[in-house]
Amino acid sequence: MKNSEDRDFYKVLVIGVAVGIVISVFGVFVSKVYGADVPNPVGPGLQRVSVNVLADGAQGSGTIFLVAIEGEQSAWVLTANHVIDGLREVSDVIDPEGKERKVIRYDDASIIQETVIDGRTVGEVKYDAKIISVDKRRDIALMRVRRGDFTSVGARFYLGRTIPSAGTEIYHCGAPGGIKTGGTCTLTGGIISRIGVLLPSFGGGSEYGVFDQTDTAALGGSSGGMIALKSDGRYIGMITLGLRGGDNFHWIVPARSILKWADEVNVRWLFDKSQKRPTELDINKIILEHTNQR
Repeated sequence: MKNSEDRDFYKVLVIGVAVGIVISVFGVFVSKVYGADVPNPVGPGLQRVSVNVLADGAQGSGTIFLVAIEGEQSAWVLTANHVIDGLREVSDVIDPEGKERKVIRYDDASIIQETVIDGRTVGEVKYDAKIISVDKRRDIALMRVRRGDFTSVGARFYLGRTIPSAGTEIYHCGAPGGIKTGGTCTLTGGIISRIGVLLPSFGGGSEYGVFDQTDTAALGGSSGGMIALKSDGRYIGMITLGLRGGDNFHWIVPARSILKWADEVNVRWLFDKSQKRPTELDINKIILEHTNQR
């Protein structure tokens, strides 16, 4: 009788250990597949990847993404094009063949991130960021921070095929009202209110002007700030425009539009870890102003 009980005890013990191992392995698998850059809990994790963007007097928000380039970490910030558009300069030059042509360049933007210790803001870090590529019709701008190792945490991009539906709970993180009002990482919450809105201000009725809508609180200065899933913090878009006089009616550049742009200018590697990493030469070939022309 005792031997039978011992066998049953050890059988249960072995099964318990096996189940624990399976759960642990599954957790590691999920982390590898979906990324684990943003720490838990979700809210503070999102605040760590949010920055304020300064551009020739204009202010907005942005989100940090990290990727290794030729073995070195580089930090990138995704924001709205209209935030940094004032940095654009056009010059008339004479090329070697004696023909006049226009040269387009952008001054650097600045990105700022607050430092909080023991529940108190004690300072901030500020770095220059080079404009790498813009898409005016989708209102997207990509910047590369001049110091790539200033942080160890980057956002996770939503790569799911299913479009987050109306009613999905989300967070917005950014600088509503500018840095003096909203700091660099004010967190608000809401839901996805509507999918597939056409905005004549940008892409008109074309495929490039498709945006989603949210009721999350945001203000001037929130533009370019992330919209993330409340459930796990994955990035599903950024704030672009809102109704004047209101703080809870805004449109989002959705993740699906950002990925289309990323494919067109060959920067999907920034959001999708399964993609081959570029070289510095590849980065130098990225189109500065993407016109969506076919």
